[in-house]
Amino acid sequence: MSRLSPPRERFTEFDPGRILLGHGEGVFEDASDALADTLGNARRRFPRVLLLNVPTEIRTVLSAFR
Repeated sequence: MSRLSPPRERFTEFDPGRILLGHGEGVFEDASDALADTLGNARRRFPRVLLLNVPTEIRTVLSAFR
């Protein structure tokens, strides 16, 4: 849900050489460009991410009640 209001102010001063994530692969090339792209397009990409992830999230919530 942070895509709706990404923390742009917190990251504008950073010029990362790499970005390591808690899931998936890290970003080891053009990390500054990747960060700028992520923050700049978070809202525009939100509907697609929502459509891709809602079914999985619903299954996860339902399985927690079993």
